Amino acid sequence: MKYVSLAALLLSAASCRYPDNCVPGHTRCDGQVVQICDSGGHYQQQMDCAAVSKRSGQPYSCQYVDDPDSEANEWEGVQGFTCEIEKDAVAQ
Repeated sequence: MKYVSLAALLLSAASCRYPDNCVPGHTRCDGQVVQICDSGGHYQQQMDCAAVSKRSGQPYSCQYVDDPDSEANEWEGVQGFTCEIEKDAVAQ
């Protein structure tokens, strides 16, 4: 019985992770993956830009967006990291 309790304790401890101590809602790029900070201070995958590229047939990459005039939502603008079409592809 001691071994079962010890195994359960070790498994639960292994699933815990230290928080990234990020601000909820903050975004970042991890390579070509956009991550967003959850309410627990952990970054979670939001979208994979390589997958977006594959589905769309256009080259997308993780980029910072700061569009104060955007009407995409009820806030004043869009600011943060997201998958955006690569600028060279837009010029073609």
